[in-house]
Amino acid sequence: MEHQFPNKNFRSIYILSFLSFFLIVWMIFYFAQKNFGEESFSFSKIKFLDFPISFASIESYLKLKIRNPIVQLIFQLLIILGFSRFLSIFFRKIGQPSVIGEIFAGILLGPSGLGFLAPKVFEFVFPVQSLENLHTLSLFGLIAFMFVLGMEFDIGIFESKIRHAILISHLNILVPFLLGMVLAYFLYKDFSTPSSNFISFSLFIGVALSITAFPVLARIVQEHKIIKTQLGIISIICAAINDFTGWIILAVVISITTAQGIFSALLSFLSIVLFVFFILKVLQPFLTRFSKVYITQEVIGRGVLSFLALILLSSAFITEILGIHALFGAFLSGIIMPNTGELRKVLAEKIEDFTSIFLLPLFFAYTGLRTQLGLLYSWDLVGITLLVISVASLGKIGSGMLGARYIGMSWKDSFGLGVLMNTRGLVELVILNIGYDLGILSPQLFTIMVIMALISTILTGPIIKILFSEPQKLKIQKQEYKPNNKILISFGPPHSGEVLFNLTTQIFGNQFQYNALHVTLFPESLTIDRFKDIKKINLEGIQKISNQKKIPVRTIFRMTNKVTEEIISVIEEENPEYV
Repeated sequence: MEHQFPNKNFRSIYILSFLSFFLIVWMIFYFAQKNFGEESFSFSKIKFLDFPISFASIESYLKLKIRNPIVQLIFQLLIILGFSRFLSIFFRKIGQPSVIGEIFAGILLGPSGLGFLAPKVFEFVFPVQSLENLHTLSLFGLIAFMFVLGMEFDIGIFESKIRHAILISHLNILVPFLLGMVLAYFLYKDFSTPSSNFISFSLFIGVALSITAFPVLARIVQEHKIIKTQLGIISIICAAINDFTGWIILAVVISITTAQGIFSALLSFLSIVLFVFFILKVLQPFLTRFSKVYITQEVIGRGVLSFLALILLSSAFITEILGIHALFGAFLSGIIMPNTGELRKVLAEKIEDFTSIFLLPLFFAYTGLRTQLGLLYSWDLVGITLLVISVASLGKIGSGMLGARYIGMSWKDSFGLGVLMNTRGLVELVILNIGYDLGILSPQLFTIMVIMALISTILTGPIIKILFSEPQKLKIQKQEYKPNNKILISFGPPHSGEVLFNLTTQIFGNQFQYNALHVTLFPESLTIDRFKDIKKINLEGIQKISNQKKIPVRTIFRMTNKVTEEIISVIEEENPEYV
């Protein structure tokens, strides 16, 4: 069950504690910067402390300890995780995915934020030699994330829409990809690196402009209550297919980029084909048979989980050796995980929370440390940034609209689908970092592309809200209250809902129509399977009592960032006589 704040006072204390923490940290940085100025970081220079002890010895001790790689990494983790959590809460409050807050946290901690305001402090907290440790740790987070993303690539429940989705998704990749290659022709001279050739550069820009972030899109669709509509279903399938196809194309592009000559490129491409064939046609059937023998719904042993973890690491290792990327292997290993019993659910629960809370913020921070807004020092560069954003958005929105109109969707839904497919976020940042590591993207272009990913993702939620949420709310506000024979039971924990339903039915009997409402906060990451699991956990107890008493009950389940407003909205929709 998802965590919720018991009351507003506790929520205020929670937020205040974060503010206090960062105020203290900022004061330390401020006084350090003020007292040390341009000199070295020396506690013996502090003038407002006057104790009969030697600060020179304290300074030497702290310098020695803080430069220890383990101590330094822990110190960086404290700052990154604390600041990321604070901003993710803030952005969730204003209706944005928490991933946006974590990305901004990385940028503000990087050279564009802390490095600009307090360069000495930035050098002390994030010295260049320590960044490799952050990079390595964040890569493990990305491997785990791609593994979970692969497990969530299951579109069997949407088979009736799969043909339409494939058409839209492939069109939504092809058009932005071609536009990206055309854009690369104009960017290559000024924004390429000496080690990159035009073919690699243009192919990579094409991939970067054609990708859609499936996890962020799924959450936006859920939050705006369009998951059960034709638009919601098709957009999620399209995003899943887009992710899968995009990673295949990226693997091919990486193999071409890292190859030495035509023969080497062909050999790399052949190795991709053979590996994909082996893992889908040989390893997946084996794992399916293995799961039927060693996995039951009640017990999934540690030995089984260890074996599957070895599959994940081996797949990531092989793809990295083949010159593709470890993330592609992790994604494929997630796809072939058997869906016997509760296996995928157990794996996701064991991996996802730790990854999203602890490891992925490190990746965002590392990306922020690479993003240097100061490189966009002229209006010409700002114009290039706007051009990249425009081309990227035009390609995704336009192709999405054309595909949707071709299968008969309305103009409104077609535009909505195009906007949803323009969602980027974490997946886009992963691709950009790969390009940066391979020496394809220059620091300037990397910064421009990060800004493009942020803006396109930030705008998706508000546009969808204007298109599909606001008219419905205006309509609800105009309704007049008309008493009826409905009773609405709103509850938090499942047990309290069962108690309330039991008590209400004892008082009123079966003379009323019962509605049970559970509203929960959005989790850090959300998929359709996880949505169903949360819904089942919170409502199955009331359904069981309803069957036992033979008193019908209509269950209502909502996820939102604004619990109180959502409850009021449901009351306005249902017009119950008793709440």
